[in-house]
Parts: sequence; C-alpha cells; structure tokens
Amino acid sequence: MNDPRSLLAQADKAAASAEGGFSLSGLFGAGKTDKLEQAADLYTAAANSFKAQNMYIEAARTFEKAAALQNKINEPDDAAMSLVEAFRCYDDGADPSTAVRIIGPAIQQFTIRGNFRRVADYKKDLGALYQNKLGDNKSAVREYREAAERYKGNRAPSLASKMYIQCAELLALDKEYMEAIHMFEQGVELLPDTVKRFQAPGYMLNAGICSLCNGDLIDTRKKLAEYDERGYLTQGMREHFLLQNLLQAVEEQNEEMFSDHLFNYNQVNTLDKWKTELLLRIKSVMQPAVQEETGEVDLS
Repeated sequence: MNDPRSLLAQADKAAASAEGGFSLSGLFGAGKTDKLEQAADLYTAAANSFKAQNMYIEAARTFEKAAALQNKINEPDDAAMSLVEAFRCYDDGADPSTAVRIIGPAIQQFTIRGNFRRVADYKKDLGALYQNKLGDNKSAVREYREAAERYKGNRAPSLASKMYIQCAELLALDKEYMEAIHMFEQGVELLPDTVKRFQAPGYMLNAGICSLCNGDLIDTRKKLAEYDERGYLTQGMREHFLLQNLLQAVEEQNEEMFSDHLFNYNQVNTLDKWKTELLLRIKSVMQPAVQEETGEVDLS
C-alpha cells in the first residue's frame, strides 16, 4: 500500500510547482494545467490511501485539496465527486458539522447538471446526518422534504414516499402535528398500489395519533372517516379499531379504557418507540394531577 503522506508530499510539490514562476511549457498554456491535473490526481490517490487506513479526517482534507485543484482546471464534475468523498470521510471521521459544510457545493453542481436523482440521494444522506449525528430535526426535515420533491420529480415515488414519512415522524416529535399529518398523507398517496394496502393502515394510524396529540378531536373523527372512505384505514382493520377506541377514550377522559386498548393492540402489534412517545403525550394530559407527581405514565 502506498504511503499516504508520501503521496501527499508529492501532490503538494506538484501543486507548488504549477503555481511557480516562468517555465517554457507555460508559454504554450498547457504546462500549468497539466501540473495541476497531476497534483489533483496525487491528492486523490493520497486521500484514498488515508481512507484505506481509516484515517478519515486526513482523507477528507486531502479530497478537499483535490477538489480545489479540479475547480482550477475547470473540472467541476470531478471536483463535486471529490467533495462527496470528503463529505463521507468527515461523516465517518465523526465530524458531521464539517461534512454538512462540504457537501453543499457538490449538490449545487449536480443541480446545475440536472442530475436530480443524485441530488435527491445526497439530500437524503444530508438529512440522515442532521437527524442522527447532529440531532437537528428541523434541518433534517428540510433536507428530507427536498429529497422527496426530487425523487417525485424523477419518477421514484416509493423513495419520495419514504422521505415524506420520515419528515412526518420528525415533525410529530417536534410537535408540528398538522404538518406531520400532511406528510403522512402525502407519503401514503405515493405508495405503489401493491404495497399501499399493507402499509397505509399503519401510516394512517400514525396520522390519527398526531391528530389526537393536536387536541382537535372533531378533526380526528373527520380524519378517521376520511381514511375509511379512501380505503386507507377501513373498518375491520386493527388500526382503525384502535384509533376509534383511543378517540373515544380521550373524549371520555377514560385513562383505563385508553390503556386497555393499547395493551390489547400491543399483544399482536408491538408499539414502536415513536408511537409510544406520542401516546404518552396524549395520556399525560388525561392524567390526574395526583399521578403526575410520580413522573411516570403507564401505557399497560
């Protein structure tokens, strides 16, 4: 394996030579460009060598150097790909903030080229980084939403649907319930018919839970009827039965009924972390003041 530091030194030397003084080859206009291209190739080789040794931050910085030279010699597509590699290395090297900074110019170049599928892919990756590494749900939603629009425009409705669903879940966690409902509905509309009848009930149940969190019980009942009419959450489905009974329990402020229906549902369909968090929010407003002192809410 080539020594990355040796390759880096060679690249620095070639770049410095290209930026140096007079040379005969420079009279013909090709010498500097050739040297910069050679230096860029050496930076790329050094970066890949750093990456192979799990030296991700060093690799990322070296990919950035390659991109800078590729832009100088008017190779913006190559520069964009070098920045993508730098983005991935900064991410792998636990420097997500720098990764966010570095991917922007690459996405801009892909947009100029009309490569919108690639733009969508990197927007999705950027959203995941904001969500999982930076804990910035608002920025994650922005990137996921843009990815969804790009996927939808690029005839990839299943991928667009997935992005809208991720937006919905994050919006709900941030208590943006009405927007979350809208995103769930958009996600379901884009599902292929072959999977819609299997996945739509769960997503519409999530939308209904968001409506209960929002506190507008009249709207929740309207949503229940609407989803039934559209075939997304029909009577006879466990999800429809659960949402209907939760709505009744909240209307009656009946905590025991609320918990019993969740317990029965959970015996067959395990409640995930997202549902549990939102259901706790709903039940917490039903809790008598004397029980709030324990700081615990029982969904069993």
